[in-house]
Amino acid sequence: MTEFYNYLLEATLIFTVLCLFYHYMLRHHKNHLANRWSLWLLMLATVLFPFVSITMWVEQLAPVASANADADPALLDKTQGVTRLATFFFSIYLLGIGFHLIRLILQVTNILGMVQRSTEKYTKDGILFIISPEVQSPATFFHLLFVKDRTPLHPIIEQHEKIHIQQYHTLDLIAATLFKAMMWFHPFAYKLTGYFKEVHEYACDEIVLKQHGLHSYIQVLETHTDTEAKPNLCNSFSSFIKKRIHMMTQAPSSNSRYGIAMVLLFGIFALMSFDTRYESKAPIISKESRDTLPKLEISKAKSTDTTTPQKTRENKTAKSNNTSEANMLKRFPNAIELIDTIVTYDSETGKESVMIVKSKMIEAYNILIGEELKKKNPDMEKINEWTKKGRIQ
Repeated sequence: MTEFYNYLLEATLIFTVLCLFYHYMLRHHKNHLANRWSLWLLMLATVLFPFVSITMWVEQLAPVASANADADPALLDKTQGVTRLATFFFSIYLLGIGFHLIRLILQVTNILGMVQRSTEKYTKDGILFIISPEVQSPATFFHLLFVKDRTPLHPIIEQHEKIHIQQYHTLDLIAATLFKAMMWFHPFAYKLTGYFKEVHEYACDEIVLKQHGLHSYIQVLETHTDTEAKPNLCNSFSSFIKKRIHMMTQAPSSNSRYGIAMVLLFGIFALMSFDTRYESKAPIISKESRDTLPKLEISKAKSTDTTTPQKTRENKTAKSNNTSEANMLKRFPNAIELIDTIVTYDSETGKESVMIVKSKMIEAYNILIGEELKKKNPDMEKINEWTKKGRIQ
């Protein structure tokens, strides 16, 4: 679950930076084909960059804290609460994706329903014309061209709509809608479809203007200023009329901004993808971990005090310890993973290295060892005994 949230956070940061750059630096640029591919790169970078990891191995290490913290029941309860909260938000995220996917399916179904409800269809130059009173302005969806009635289209409008079909602009809109389903919580995701539609209209206008004069083309556009652009998943001729007229009258733009965009893209890739990992060498000094805790030296001096009362006290203490150990085993019988950090020193290079050792232990013994180590004078014999009992090979 943590990896998923890390991925979503990185994707959000990448998308935010790239979308802001496109909005303020590229959106009003006159290189419309480059803008179209910039939007595609924006989506691909958001989805793929968090998956990419380039590992850099480093010998010189900063001190690494041990992850083998004492197991505390209160801490365990808190961790479980965080896990439940993470699962709740993940469920909300999936519901959002499901909502937008269902909405996309309904939009496509509505368009196909318009085809079925149409009383008249005909094919011209490989394009299927659909006569539908549900559209106010000519609109395209893949190879389908929806028109209001049988009245022949103006040659400029027909050429404009054919360019939409030839350049597969519907694929862009579907991809943007799927991307919005993935990033539905991000407000910029709802602008992406509009960005694509703007670029589509600008690109078609630019091609048509090469064959027709600006004045005559603007006159045709002005006849569709009052018509509604729908369906939403289609490219409609009446979309962004004022913006298109403004774009036509602008002077050509410099392409230097795309160089800045590539530098920004590479910088984001490097920032999000490079992962520093630590290289450990064969230990010179004997490793120190819970498996090799120093054993308590038993004095060789002979004890002469072997009275029965002392033995009785020792037996009672041992029985008490066994009872405590048994209770802990009943409460925490499961195995947990431990991570021991071993710091070694290479006298030849003068460098420290860290080795991470993973092992498994019964949770009850891990808690007992942790509680004993908190004491001012911990019983090392108990600790060694519990370590042997609890360690799982």
